[in-house]
Amino acid sequence: VAPTASEGTHGLKIQGAERPLTLRLKNAAAGNGVQVTYGDGQTARLSADQPSVQLSETDGTIQVGLQAGPTEFALKKSFPNPASRQATIEYAVPKQTEVSVAVYDVLGRRVAQVADGQKQAGGHSTTLNVDQLSSGTYFYRMTAGDFTKTRRLTVVR
Repeated sequence: VAPTASEGTHGLKIQGAERPLTLRLKNAAAGNGVQVTYGDGQTARLSADQPSVQLSETDGTIQVGLQAGPTEFALKKSFPNPASRQATIEYAVPKQTEVSVAVYDVLGRRVAQVADGQKQAGGHSTTLNVDQLSSGTYFYRMTAGDFTKTRRLTVVR
């Protein structure tokens, strides 16, 4: 293990291992995890809820760093915004919980459901395909327990 330029991360050089390579995390505290970067910048997060990942494509170098989980619920700004083809919506949950992320038009009608169900603690993202939506202003809302947050998304053609 050799330290890298990023503080808190370490580079691992894997030699002689068969592919696919499985990484497992043991004894992780809830809400904490390990960020793994491999291949051409692909990332995976190992945590108590998702303790393993299978890496099929890697050049033999893996970057590993400890990563604290989110401490509060969050709904981030979508990108790109304005969107013409698709928009990425990111959100975070500090503990496993039921999460709903829906998209509404200006009249309050739900036009898309982009996330619905139990989500593990950590950061999440979902992609909204806006090809089916007309140009205009939309709102996306995240609901998780007592947390509710709404943000605006503009669709352009």
